[in-house]
Amino acid sequence: MSIKLNKNLILIILIFSAFLPYLSTLPIRIEQLIIYFFGFMFLFNIFVSFKIPKNGIYISSILLILVFFSLIPIIFIDDVNLQMLNSRSLLYIISDIERLIRVIFIILIVTISLKSTKAEEFYKIKNACINTFLFLLIINTSLILFIFISDILPTYLLENYWNTDKDNLTDTVAGRSYLNGRFTGIFTQPMESGFTYGLGVLLLLYKNKFKFLFNFRDFIILIFLMIGGILSISKIFFLGIFFIIILIVFLNFKNTFLNLISLLFLITVAFIIFNLVSVFEWAGMKSYSIIFSMFSSFEPAQIIDALSAGRFSNPESPITLMINQVSEYSPFFGFGAGSFAANEVPVDSGYMLFYYQAGMIGFLIFFTTILIMVVLQSLKIINSPGDDNLFLYLLLIYILGTSIGSPVLFLNRSGTILWVFVILFLIHEDKKIKITQ
Repeated sequence: MSIKLNKNLILIILIFSAFLPYLSTLPIRIEQLIIYFFGFMFLFNIFVSFKIPKNGIYISSILLILVFFSLIPIIFIDDVNLQMLNSRSLLYIISDIERLIRVIFIILIVTISLKSTKAEEFYKIKNACINTFLFLLIINTSLILFIFISDILPTYLLENYWNTDKDNLTDTVAGRSYLNGRFTGIFTQPMESGFTYGLGVLLLLYKNKFKFLFNFRDFIILIFLMIGGILSISKIFFLGIFFIIILIVFLNFKNTFLNLISLLFLITVAFIIFNLVSVFEWAGMKSYSIIFSMFSSFEPAQIIDALSAGRFSNPESPITLMINQVSEYSPFFGFGAGSFAANEVPVDSGYMLFYYQAGMIGFLIFFTTILIMVVLQSLKIINSPGDDNLFLYLLLIYILGTSIGSPVLFLNRSGTILWVFVILFLIHEDKKIKITQ
């Protein structure tokens, strides 16, 4: 029994590790060391016992296939054709492959940790994981508020998270975001921060049985999540949560009236937060005013421009140039691992990441996999309605939509947290199905 509890504790450790810094002397996160330590330990256990866990095999196999197709173009595509690259070094290739292998290891760790767990024990594990995650987000929001209000940047703390110092802030995305009035705390990118806070809101709604009327404690947690998401100025946070709320209102029709009344109150709270931060002459309000004006214009071109930050509507944007390059030189297999990481201007899109690395083949594998999972989960919430199935459906929709603007499944820190919850909920559903059979 103690071994089981220790294994369940590993999920908490994985979530906690996502909030730990880089090693001070190496560009390696403590999170990565923890994942590979437990991953290799469990991998050794598989070789010894000759028992391969069934849960997660499908997703892991898809990721291995994407690794394979990301390596093929390296052999056949000449770097001279990669006009947007500074250079494709071995470090960039390892970085792109590592992000996929890391996810496979997370799936392996969670699957083996929960292998002998009974279905009724999952709710306790879920609550522990969710509470840990929300607590860590509250701490990060407290850090954001300190920086926002005091105008003091604690570089002694953040330099091992942002991998830079106060004199070289413009060299990193986190530093440039801070200088432009976007506050992310320990996260290195606004999209990473926004996605993580959006995931936090979704998990809080799951805990509250998808009702928008919260008790006092959860309402305070929601305020912290909203502040963290708002101050990061991430479209992923706002648009993701906006569409999730719409889906909840329509899918959770038993509480539609109560949810609408509660939503009016929450919208009022968000409006108050916006007005409070404007008192501090926040530079980020300018970014929000531009976004809101684009949406209020009701012009498709401006809305697309706001959604993609100019990535798709601008014919000279990096993503448009990237699509043209791949289409011209290697439409089926892409440019291979390392080409995305070496881009002078990163092409922030989960779908385009695989189109760039593995061409149309990689893009179709990635997109089709997510789409199939969404369709299957849609059938589940019809045939077996419940909070767990609804959460998985909303989470998959969140991933499907936000992957347009970011490779959310493979981001540092937030990617680890996301996969822990994805596999945790999938295994629980599988256990419940086996019980009914």
